[in-house]
Amino acid sequence: MLDMGSVDWLWVFIAAIASMITGAVWYGIFQDQWLKASGKKKSDMSSASMSYLWSFIFAVVMAYLLDVLSNSGLTEPTFASGAMLGFWLWLGFVLTTMGTNTAFQDKNWNLLMINAGNQLLAMVVMGGILAIY
Repeated sequence: MLDMGSVDWLWVFIAAIASMITGAVWYGIFQDQWLKASGKKKSDMSSASMSYLWSFIFAVVMAYLLDVLSNSGLTEPTFASGAMLGFWLWLGFVLTTMGTNTAFQDKNWNLLMINAGNQLLAMVVMGGILAIY
């Protein structure tokens, strides 16, 4: 049984903040491609403050569960082991769910690759951080 109570909330929030930072860097690099693939303009992003809040809330939830799993004996207390946990969870749950949604909603596959790449980076970084603390 997973121990949902042995979570170090400080590190959960640090990991969630790291996820937001990696997202800022990722989308900074792929901003033009993301805007084109999403059909948005730069001016559309000026009212995205609620989106950032929701992104942080979801990052906290993800970090919480990564912390629970990394402390359950699934990983060794190393950055690499936690990063691999993040990778496998991304591959098994995040990419597959995003891919299914993209396929059924006739969405842009380039947009999927950009967004999924961000989620991969976030989960690898969060998993690594949480495994060592």
